[in-house]
Amino acid sequence: MTWLILGVLPFLAEASANSQTIADRARRIRADRPDIAALVDEAQPRRNRAGQVYFPGGFGDSDTVQVLLLDTVLHSNRAIDVRVSLAHAISAPQAWSLIRDQPVALRVALLEGHKGTNDASVLMAATEDAAPDVSAAAVRLLGYSTAPASNELSATLMKALTSSTGEVRRLAARSLGWRNDPAAFDALAALLSDQRPGVREAAVRALGRIDASRAADLSALRGLATDSHPGTARAVKALLRKVD
Repeated sequence: MTWLILGVLPFLAEASANSQTIADRARRIRADRPDIAALVDEAQPRRNRAGQVYFPGGFGDSDTVQVLLLDTVLHSNRAIDVRVSLAHAISAPQAWSLIRDQPVALRVALLEGHKGTNDASVLMAATEDAAPDVSAAAVRLLGYSTAPASNELSATLMKALTSSTGEVRRLAARSLGWRNDPAAFDALAALLSDQRPGVREAAVRALGRIDASRAADLSALRGLATDSHPGTARAVKALLRKVD
């Protein structure tokens, strides 16, 4: 089983592994270690009270199991909700080249593997996805990224502020606030008049994180203290209390 040591152990570090490589490795594991393969291939999902699929006990992080999980997610004909659940059990972030051609629900699930990582390149690429659910997930996850500040990352999130999808705008505002990006101040201020109340609230909170004193001087922000959306009004009042 030397190949299992030499060939599979580096797997988790190979972000550029292609779909065929994964399929080949999984095929060899199934041939040589059917006992391990059965852990994934014969696992029976259950549904919780919310109707979501889960696998009791999980699968663990062994490299062989991870190869099998990824192969099943990418190539099997199991139900999409089962594959989504399996995708959440994959421990390593995957390359965008592996993610981008999957169904929307799988793209979203596989992007979760990039939460909190210090390489934002996959998430930045995913913000351009044509599916709003995917771009929204990418924008949201960029808020958790530990990647250092950069003009490219800042520009990516500020571009998302102009999305035609309200949820993408809201999450972009939140992520810019979490990243405390001063370059985004003016772009965020423009969202104070957004037609979506959740976007207005996110803009207020982000501006407060970035520069509360400067934000408090904005007449557009102060005017939202009586906004019809309770969350927005509360956020404005909390910001003003902090600086007054």
